[in-house]
Amino acid sequence: MTNEEKLKVFEYYLNKIETEAIKRFTTFALVRVPEYFWTLPASTSGKNHGLKETVIDHTLACLAIAEGVCEQFNKHWEQERKDELYSSLILHDTYRCGHPGKELRITQEIIDKENLDQSLLGELMTSRDHPEIGSSELSKLMKEFLIESYKNEKGIISSISLTNILDGVRYHYGPFSNTAVFDMKMPYDSVILQVHNIDFHQCHNSMYLTRKHCKHTESRK
Repeated sequence: MTNEEKLKVFEYYLNKIETEAIKRFTTFALVRVPEYFWTLPASTSGKNHGLKETVIDHTLACLAIAEGVCEQFNKHWEQERKDELYSSLILHDTYRCGHPGKELRITQEIIDKENLDQSLLGELMTSRDHPEIGSSELSKLMKEFLIESYKNEKGIISSISLTNILDGVRYHYGPFSNTAVFDMKMPYDSVILQVHNIDFHQCHNSMYLTRKHCKHTESRK
């Protein structure tokens, strides 16, 4: 995919972002994330998410939910908070299989342990640590972006927005994270908490709809 094609995928939601620096960073990062992001199944094991759903499908569904959340907090959130939510969700799964060049892949041991389909041997696999990997890699891109912005005398992202976007990515597994300690007592209107809630409920809703579809299909046989 060309950079233009990549940005076109998220054009509607990028245009929702009104804070100029946040929109510039999000587009800056999108064209630099791993190529696998653009074609990866939402569930690399075939056990989670929706039937034939891709990571892009999942991300766009999360963003659709985010529109409702922004409406819910319309009179409570400043525009910058809404923009942080859109940005963090666009980027939250961009490093799903780990560092570029060191991607996690499905081994025979994993197939035997998880009872996966044999055809998945050697395919890319979701890393349980991808929220922290993503946050770390996006932090590096943020530094590049800030240097470029300074050189070109363009506005930079506020420290609050920087934290909300990157921590939204880092903590999007919420209490199910392998390593990141998630504060379950954070305010309900926290951008970081909303990123987790949206990601979690979209995933489970897709799983429910898939199971429902399969049951209906079986009943018609």
